[in-house]
Amino acid sequence: MTQLSGSLAGIGLNALLRFLSDVRATGHLVVVDGDLQGVLSLDGGRLASAAFERERGLAALEAVALALGGGHFELRPAAEPLAADLALEPSQVDARLAHLLEEQARLGASIPTVRAVPRLALEAGADHDQDTLVLDRDALRLLLRVDGTRTVREIAREYGLVHTLRLLARLAELQLVRIEAPTEMPPMAAGETPRPRTAASPAPAPRPQPSPSSAAGAPTESAKAGPAAWSRWRRPSPSPDAS
Repeated sequence: MTQLSGSLAGIGLNALLRFLSDVRATGHLVVVDGDLQGVLSLDGGRLASAAFERERGLAALEAVALALGGGHFELRPAAEPLAADLALEPSQVDARLAHLLEEQARLGASIPTVRAVPRLALEAGADHDQDTLVLDRDALRLLLRVDGTRTVREIAREYGLVHTLRLLARLAELQLVRIEAPTEMPPMAAGETPRPRTAASPAPAPRPQPSPSSAAGAPTESAKAGPAAWSRWRRPSPSPDAS
């Protein structure tokens, strides 16, 4: 099978899946952005299954659409029979992804990245419009889990990514939490491949120190910050007739 790969940033997941459906492709569509990865399996052009971290099925499909909308994709051959955990017609997949694309704009306005750390805004002097707020049980339970140390992604491992994004966006609208993008690393340039370092990555070996004679008059090499390692929301440019 001819290898197919590229960036979703200029195509869009919905359009790509339509194309793969038209050509009746079979294989694993692997989407990667930084250290986030999702897999959509196709059987004769039909979406058979979806996986994103611990999530499977429809929840995983929604997570891939929302968190990896600008990632790099590659269609790989399926070495084994595909498992099926999605019972959606191509038209249903198309409609679902179109709805998520609209929702992504609202969620992205409140949550810039899944690497962001939500913090309580109660002590930050937030100006609430009313003294009494009504929260459902899920929103209250998630609010109690916001401790200022865990990222959106870490919280989502317990509640599911899409559900967590929706709840956090609601809490942010109520000014109960604030979610800011990390500032320790610069934004990733377009087309740049992120190379995140994880906790398990070995520390770089120390460089040998030059002798005094060779170091004399030599300029000191400045440290360079590495590319950002977080997934960013990428909202496609609105069409001219969009409201």
